[in-house]
This record gives sequence, C-alpha cells and structure tokens, in this order.
Amino acid sequence: MTLWDILNTAQYFQKFEVYVTNAYDQNVLIGNGERQEMLDNWEEVFDHLMDTVEYFSTEKFSDNGAIVIMLRDKHYEERLETQFSDKDYTSKWSPSDPKSRPFKYAVEIFNKHREGGEKDEEKRY
Repeated sequence: MTLWDILNTAQYFQKFEVYVTNAYDQNVLIGNGERQEMLDNWEEVFDHLMDTVEYFSTEKFSDNGAIVIMLRDKHYEERLETQFSDKDYTSKWSPSDPKSRPFKYAVEIFNKHREGGEKDEEKRY
C-alpha cells in the first residue's frame, strides 16, 4: 500500500500526520492536516506519494482525530545522522531532547496524541 492509495480513498476532510521513518525509529514529519490541504500543498508530500506505508494507525486520538501514517524511507537502513552532510548540525542532536533534532521517536508521536497534543506544533506540508 502506498501513501497515494490511502489519500485517494480517504474522506475529503480526514486529518493525517505523515512521517517518513527508518529502521532506527527516526520519524520526520512531512505533512499534516486535512487530506485536501496536503494535496493542495503538495511540495513536501509529492515525492512520497508512491512510498510504501510501513505503518498506519486508525486510532482516533483525542486531540485532532488524525490518522498517523509512517512511510518507509528510501534509505531505511541508514540513520538520519549519516544522511545529513552537515555534521555540525547533527552533532547537536540529543536523543533525550526532541527540540534539538528534526525527528521524533514513535513513542513521542503517540504520547503527544494521547496527552492532547502539543500547542506549539507547527503545521507543515
């Protein structure tokens, strides 16, 4: 199943959070919002429409009812640190501080939803 398969059959106003994930549970947010918003603002999502869905959750979360989708990264077996050429940037990432790194672990994503969401979460497409 691909991201396009899900978005193509979803309801117009269904909310999603779409992440690219790797074998190290490093999940990068590439889009969130309603289905039509993501398709209208497709710059981030377009390159991933044919990516394989690794996991998705239809659990209705308390904060926004979004379906969380994890897409398999093209470099699935590589850590994100090795994919970035700026080693000064990656050296500042802290496993215990989510604000210092561009990814979240799955437990952080699902705990955020169960606890009612983050107020300062930016909307990305």
